[in-house]
Amino acid sequence: MFRKVLVVIALCGGASTSIAQQSENQPAAPTPGPNEAVVYFVRPANMGMAINFWSFVDQRPVGMTKGNQHLATTVPAGEHIVWSRSGNVSALKMTFAAGQTYYLEQKVKMGGLRARVSLEALDAEAGRKAVDETKPAKQPDDAAEKGAEIAATDYAEAVAAAAAPAAPQN
Repeated sequence: MFRKVLVVIALCGGASTSIAQQSENQPAAPTPGPNEAVVYFVRPANMGMAINFWSFVDQRPVGMTKGNQHLATTVPAGEHIVWSRSGNVSALKMTFAAGQTYYLEQKVKMGGLRARVSLEALDAEAGRKAVDETKPAKQPDDAAEKGAEIAATDYAEAVAAAAAPAAPQN
């Protein structure tokens, strides 16, 4: 009950689109403010669909995806580290322009004990198609709490991963 009250407070308080606002009835795209961009995290593959892939902008959790799902959020214009966590951390340092929409694909890679994630930027056409072909991700009641825990422990790894040179693609 307490969590539901917090969600209502967050929704009424004008909080940016994040975990608290994700639902089955999520709008097609959040409306950015005058100095904001929209960022989609898209996971179009069904492979490893039971494994959670967490999404973040800097230290702010956006939410969690499973196979064939997407999330969207607004971010202030400027440079940010966008990252995903599963059996590993994959991160990109990106500069977002106000009024623009960006798409990031969470690619599933085989790991030792669990699926690994590879985060890659998509062009607008491929991104819109991926969003159209996936469903909004439903968030568990404890997603905000778990996301904050992951951000607190793994953000330094995300910063390091964003600064590392890109590995060659096979």
